Amino acid sequence: MTISTPSNGLRLNWWHWVLIIGGLIICTLLAVMMSFRNMGRNDYQQVITELQAQGKIATVDDFIARAPPVDVHAQEAWDRWSKPMVMYPRNHPPPIFNREAWSAYVMGTAVLPNAMQTEIHDHRLTMQPAVELLNNKHLIISLFGWIAQDCPPGKRFILDTARTRMPNLLSTRSLAVWLQHEACTVPDP
Repeated sequence: MTISTPSNGLRLNWWHWVLIIGGLIICTLLAVMMSFRNMGRNDYQQVITELQAQGKIATVDDFIARAPPVDVHAQEAWDRWSKPMVMYPRNHPPPIFNREAWSAYVMGTAVLPNAMQTEIHDHRLTMQPAVELLNNKHLIISLFGWIAQDCPPGKRFILDTARTRMPNLLSTRSLAVWLQHEACTVPDP
C-alpha cells in the first residue's frame, strides 16, 4: 500500500488571481492619476510663470503685494462697527420709510414725515463712528483691507483666502442709505 503525499509547490486558487489582477489595476490607476496630477501641476506652473512675466496677478502673494497700504487700527475698528449688522432703515410694520413720501420730500413738494426724521436722527450715534472712519485715507472697505493680516506668509492658499474677513455688506449698504438721507435732511450736507 502506497500513500501519496501532496507536493510542497505553490498552488494558486482562482481567488488569488482575482486579488493579483485587482492589485495591478489599482496600482495602474494610481500611477496614471499621479502622472495626470504632475502634468496638471506643470501646466499650472507654466501659466503662473507666463502671467507673472506679463505683470499680471497670478498668486495670492502677488495679490497681497498689490494691495494698498492700510491702517490696521482703522480696519479693526471698521470690522467691529460693521459686524453687528447695522440695519437702516428699520422695517417696523408698517415700514417707516415710505418711498413716495421720501420722493415728494426730495422734490420739494412735501414735508418730511416726523417718523422718517426720527429714524434718521436715531441712527446718527450708530453711524457716526463709521463716518469718522471713512475720513481715514488708508481704510480699505474691501478684501484688500484684511487679506494681508488674515493671510500671513505661509497661510496663503486658496482655502486661507476664503476665510479672509470682508466688510459686512448689509451694514455698508445701511450706512450708504443713511448718508443719503442725512445729506438730504441737514441744512449743510
